[in-house]
Amino acid sequence: TGANLFIALDISQSMLAQDTSPSRLGFAIVFAQKLLEELTQFKVALFAFAFDGYLQMPLSTDVFAAADLLSSMHPSNTTAQGTNLNRTLEKLMGEIIRSEEITREKGGDWTIPQVLILSDGETHVPMKDEVLAGFRARKIQIFTVVTGRGEGVSVPTEGKFGQGSENLRDSSGKMVKTAAHPEMLRRISDLTGGHSFDGQFNEVGPLAKRLSQAMQFGKLATTFKLEKEYFPVLFTLALLV
Repeated sequence: TGANLFIALDISQSMLAQDTSPSRLGFAIVFAQKLLEELTQFKVALFAFAFDGYLQMPLSTDVFAAADLLSSMHPSNTTAQGTNLNRTLEKLMGEIIRSEEITREKGGDWTIPQVLILSDGETHVPMKDEVLAGFRARKIQIFTVVTGRGEGVSVPTEGKFGQGSENLRDSSGKMVKTAAHPEMLRRISDLTGGHSFDGQFNEVGPLAKRLSQAMQFGKLATTFKLEKEYFPVLFTLALLV
């Protein structure tokens, strides 16, 4: 049984900042596409988020389709801006549970999934430990890749196809500044048993290796769970015989 990987991509407006070339979002998309080239045994789902999030693509073995869909992700795809990682992860957990239910209803095998978040780590609401505890309880590891740098930078309000305009401003007309928060992403990974990676292309290989290792762990955990569930039934039958 292959592994299930949910790739969560931040499409909030702060991801248009250009402190990473060509932008935080542009880097994250190419990083994810390079990663998919190395993950041959995975089923992949795409989850786009800003204020909360939505499932862009359900679990599929078609990594080429996933790579194409990544290229189309943009802040203009959602009107719910203002990143809230709590709502994002709660919504993502709901999609994971629903995917498991659908798989089991169809008689398929389900392996404990992994989550990859590509984001600048900026959130307008403090992270709640109980949200992360839900992933830890299900043994779902969250791996993170930070995009952007710590310094505050402006956000160009470019169009979906690259048309530029003035920098983003708030309701009072003040220019909006954004900063990356790698410490937030590290905390998410640490509290779920995953690992956080820097926003550099040379991290693609190490991340692919860690995901593959976690895939083997997920298979073992699933096997142990099945044995635990079925052992009493089989023991009873044997005893009766």
